Amino acid sequence: MKTIPNMSNLSAVKIPKATKFATTNLFKAANYTAYPESKTYLVVVDSRVENYEELIRGVKPGSEVLVLDPTRDAIAQITEFLGHYHSINSLHVVSHGREAAVAIGRTELNIDNVETYSSQLQQWGKALGSQGSILLYGCNVAAGESGIKFIEKLSELTGANIAASRNLTGSAALGGDWELEITTGQIDAELAFKPEVLEAYTSVLATLVAETFVGATALGPWIYGTSNGAANPGLTAGGTATGIIPALGTGDAVGSGTLRLTSAVGDQAAFVIYDNPIAATEGIKVTFDLFAYGGNGADGVSFFLIDGTTTPTAAGGFGGSLGYAQTSANGGVPGIAGGYLGIGLDEFGNFANPTESRVGGPGAIQDSITVRGSLATNYGFLANAPVGGLGVDSTVPGRAAARRKVQITLQPTTNQLTVAFDSNNDGVLVPAETIINIPNLTTVNGAIPPTFKFGFASSTGGSTNIHEIANLVVESINPPLLQADIVTTKVSPQFAAPNSNITYTISSTNNGPSPAANVLIQDPLPAGLTFVSASDGGTFNAATGAVTWPLVASLASGTSVTRTIVATVPGTLGASLTNTAFSNSSTFDPNPLNNNGSSTVSQSPVTVALADLVTTKIGPATAIAGTTVSYIISTVNNGPSTATNVTVTDTIVPGLTGVVASNGGTYNGTTGIVTFPAINILSGAPAVENTISFVAPTTGASVSNTASSTSATPDSNPANN
Repeated sequence: MKTIPNMSNLSAVKIPKATKFATTNLFKAANYTAYPESKTYLVVVDSRVENYEELIRGVKPGSEVLVLDPTRDAIAQITEFLGHYHSINSLHVVSHGREAAVAIGRTELNIDNVETYSSQLQQWGKALGSQGSILLYGCNVAAGESGIKFIEKLSELTGANIAASRNLTGSAALGGDWELEITTGQIDAELAFKPEVLEAYTSVLATLVAETFVGATALGPWIYGTSNGAANPGLTAGGTATGIIPALGTGDAVGSGTLRLTSAVGDQAAFVIYDNPIAATEGIKVTFDLFAYGGNGADGVSFFLIDGTTTPTAAGGFGGSLGYAQTSANGGVPGIAGGYLGIGLDEFGNFANPTESRVGGPGAIQDSITVRGSLATNYGFLANAPVGGLGVDSTVPGRAAARRKVQITLQPTTNQLTVAFDSNNDGVLVPAETIINIPNLTTVNGAIPPTFKFGFASSTGGSTNIHEIANLVVESINPPLLQADIVTTKVSPQFAAPNSNITYTISSTNNGPSPAANVLIQDPLPAGLTFVSASDGGTFNAATGAVTWPLVASLASGTSVTRTIVATVPGTLGASLTNTAFSNSSTFDPNPLNNNGSSTVSQSPVTVALADLVTTKIGPATAIAGTTVSYIISTVNNGPSTATNVTVTDTIVPGLTGVVASNGGTYNGTTGIVTFPAINILSGAPAVENTISFVAPTTGASVSNTASSTSATPDSNPANN
């Protein structure tokens, strides 16, 4: 159990052994009645939690339950709900979560937007009793530094103590638990559900891959490519920094970006592929936001699944083939290597057209979804349905109106394939929006491979659109049989001399319990570092700035592998470089937060410096008049270079008597300054100690006493001298 610093300690909020929540179809909010009397528990449930009805039937006595209406703002619903109560013991919010964020209904309450809900959150606090608390059941909500800051801010705005999890909430078999480890104060409440109900709740969705693409960087085994000199793909947030997927410098704020596949320019084509296999045998659910806007309606975007044993280097044919199927245009391009399933989100409509060597289909159908099959079927046509509503793309200017949520589900056992499309742009997928339904994909498309790789592709032609992706989540419907917790750590020098070489050491450890297959290790070097070399066959990509090593085929539980990079730091004194390593595997990881920069152990800051003198002083704060007072002044050089001509001084007051300084120090009675002879201090050498003693004056006045040090060698941090 960990409490936030300076907050009170308490016992964990815990119920053993249960299963993790999962998403499914959404339902309207349950009605509730205003009861002004105090209630022990108020329980708010996001209806995207699978089989949530089982949970609410098992709430403890004295509870009232609100099931959120997915078509309304969740914060407003909860505020209205709480307005009917007072002196509540505890509020329980059952939803999905991520680091520093709670996903409730149409709303994500996160560290970036929590202030905008301050007035509503203050109303929540008024409904709670003086010892009331809020329990957040979402996975990883309090993980990392940002997660702790998030629940601190919630506590500040509501006036309530908050409990949240820093890891997976749910099934121990998947590495989860029912302990809300991080709190902001005393939590007296228990979990709101009966233990036997949690024991019996067996629905699970394990996250295999989660990438929002909203930031300035995206880590992972992504590869990408273009044709016709396209500037895309790339991330729209941040500047133009290098990364696994390059940033485009479009000016989007970090947290508001997307993965852009094409801009609204003619004859562009681009793809991205997640080039490490994920398990396919337990079912797959893929959810993402699609944006198509800013042009005049072409071509579209494909999402594809390919055999996980394939090593792709390019997409399939573009144009109407959307980077998945073959095409005879432009001299002919084969379909994507290892293709098993291609789903075309097609504003122009040619993915359904049996032209340009595509096999089967009813002809061009605008604003539709078309499914094409495997390489073995020659990427043959399987199904098509119009999306209706607002269409695939938006004619309204701007990205916001173009958001379309897409969900692709491939069930285990039955092999049923469904595709749902949010055609009214309300952010909610309801059963009526499932427009593709193939009862058994294997009967028309052959056996499902044991593992998949996946990707996106997009193109424009004579007509264009901006095509973008965000908020990608790939989940396993059944619990993966194997799991391996990969932890990434990195070490480097704290300081480096200008233009010098430094060595980073990266360790990837498998905390098990299963062996980790296909372990990927990569390090996107920050701007300012110049790559020199990498151990063990690591290769540097100048375009992305990333070093990637060959996959480790298998890493046994409890073992580690180590890789090193040598890089040259810039010549600018004081420059600070934070280098974040990343590793994962194709085996399900129950705790992906420790794979990369969400964990501080994978970050390695280096400051470019020559010398860094640090001077401290030890001595009494008070003394009896007429007695002798002594101080010890300690000076150490933390920099990478020798500090030359180091002069240590101690400014006290003029006119003191009995002043004695060690090591040849002299006292100027007029200025009140003690000066020690200049010396050189080697990097990392033991601290140099100087002592000063004097007779405390009899006037009763305070004596100011300030020690400092200077050097002829430039110092990156003179503030600590």
